[in-house]
Amino acid sequence: MIFFFILLALVVGAQIAEFYIPPIDWMCNAHIYIVPVIVFYGAMAGIMHGLRPLFIRGRWEVHCILSGICTSAIILAQYLMITFRRGSVFFSREVWWQIGGPGLMAMLMAPLIFWTLQGVARLTRYPYLPERGHFE
Repeated sequence: MIFFFILLALVVGAQIAEFYIPPIDWMCNAHIYIVPVIVFYGAMAGIMHGLRPLFIRGRWEVHCILSGICTSAIILAQYLMITFRRGSVFFSREVWWQIGGPGLMAMLMAPLIFWTLQGVARLTRYPYLPERGHFE
């Protein structure tokens, strides 16, 4: 519960800071929006953390798939925020590849990263290893 209040305080602080950040000239007078990024990453982390018991038991396949889905969802949400502020929603094949491509790459890279992290955990005898037959 304390993390919810920390996230809430960060969102309020970022919302206030957005009013004082001027448009950036070298980016064609673009505005910086911090709050949606904090909320999206917090929501995706909450989803992944909710499936932590599966990860502890060594069932990390779901996390590999969700890492790709969540990556694409964050990019899609950012694209929709930009297009709504511009006033026109435009989807082409290139836009879908820009949204889905990073998610696909995240899904393909996730098993390698999880295997590497499990190997490092075994080498350092980190206690966060998959436990067979024990459920939180």
